[in-house]
Amino acid sequence: MLLAKVLRIKGVKAVHQCSRFLDVGTLLPLFIVSLLFLTTPNMPSAQGILQAQSEDLGNTKVAVYVNYNQAQGSSIALLNMFTWMNATVTITNASDIIGGGLAGVDIFVMPGGSETRYGTELGQQGCQAIRDFVAGGGSYFGICGGSTFACKYALGLFNGSLRRPVPGVADGTYVIQLALNMSCGIPGLSEESPSFRTLYWSSGYFDTDNFTGIIPVATYTNSTLAPMIAFQYGSGSVFLSSPHPEYEEDDDRDGTTAFDYLDDPESEWGIMMKIARWLVEVSPPASDTDTTTGIPYLYLAIAGSVAVIAVASIVVVRRR
Repeated sequence: MLLAKVLRIKGVKAVHQCSRFLDVGTLLPLFIVSLLFLTTPNMPSAQGILQAQSEDLGNTKVAVYVNYNQAQGSSIALLNMFTWMNATVTITNASDIIGGGLAGVDIFVMPGGSETRYGTELGQQGCQAIRDFVAGGGSYFGICGGSTFACKYALGLFNGSLRRPVPGVADGTYVIQLALNMSCGIPGLSEESPSFRTLYWSSGYFDTDNFTGIIPVATYTNSTLAPMIAFQYGSGSVFLSSPHPEYEEDDDRDGTTAFDYLDDPESEWGIMMKIARWLVEVSPPASDTDTTTGIPYLYLAIAGSVAVIAVASIVVVRRR
């Protein structure tokens, strides 16, 4: 009667009839079969769920900061770039952020501009809101001044500094060749060309006393100095780029005519999309924690198998 009550199964006599076949010899195979069933590769593991996601940024919410409350070159190009990635893109400003506007956002984008001006606009309250957003599982995507703003003397997401000039690199505004870190661990980058060209605008390189956990996404040619880095911060993630991969010098799809006089037939948007996908994957939003950071299926399998044995044991004892 206890088994029928717990499992809400009718026909207790039928269950008792089956229980005579349940002994130690049958319980062990039952445990193994249950374990294999619950841990089969077809089960949707956390990694499997991530790999099954769309190749673009569908269902990803991106908020682009508007420079000084007025959209300018970098912010316009970034708005168009993330729209091309199929993300849901909105603009935000200091007032929005202070008022909790980053709630529900997956990636916060800080474009090129003045890090000093950003700090003045946001103030301590706005800066803390961004830190809390990233630490709580959000992603920060910073370009040029937006990357400098993330360093230790401002937001402090990166415990280091952006330094310039770059040894062996001429200062100015031009298209520069960078070496892509093919083995940095960001999915898909190993399929890209080992080098690419992007806009250099008096850019710099990131420097810190301790590079533990910092991923150099790209370096200057024949150098270990990195103008693009990525890392995790709390439960969130960060990508910083001193150069400007958001501009399409030979294409109007960036929505701006800035730097169209330069020659760069390549597009860095594909690389940026893979980086953006990685940012979201390594820092899933709170609403997805059940599928990406919940109890591993192995533990569920063990728990389920133990429960099967326990119930079967009760049947055996009651039968005897």
